[in-house]
Order: sequence, then C-alpha cells, then structure tokens
Amino acid sequence: MMFYDHDLEHKQVSVTCGDCQAAGKLMSRDAWRLGFAAADARVGNIDGGPWIINQIQIRKLPMTRATAFDPQAARTLTRLLPFLSAHAT
Repeated sequence: MMFYDHDLEHKQVSVTCGDCQAAGKLMSRDAWRLGFAAADARVGNIDGGPWIINQIQIRKLPMTRATAFDPQAARTLTRLLPFLSAHAT
C-alpha cells in the first residue's frame, strides 16, 4: 500500500506477507497515523481486487473518490463512497 500527498512530497509505503486481513490492518493503521480522514480529498487508485474494496468497507476508510482499473470495481466503490464518508471517524 502507498499513501502520498498531492505533490508527492510525502509518501508512506507498507508491505506485508500476510493475507488480505493483514493488508487491511496496515491500510487502517497507516491511514490513522497519517491523518487520512482530515485530508481534503482521499482518493484510492485500486487495481480492482475485490479484497481491497472489502477491506476499505470493513475498515470504514473515509474515501472521497476512488478509481479502479476494473469497471465493476469502480461501480462498487462509487456506491460505497457515500456510506464510507458518512461513517468516517
């Protein structure tokens, strides 16, 4: 996973040899540590893997917009964004 700011001045990269649950924990931990919820825009560039979308939903990551290489994944994310934004902590 990688988090970065608009100007690419700051980057956070995390990796795991674990499963999707471990990756989701890293995603959530990094988002919290970096103040992700306070950002004006929170965009996800996602390869369309269903596990990524599931982890975003399970962990209630406060996305404002998401893009995916897979059109079906993009439609799923578009439906989830209002829910995730409304339930952001």
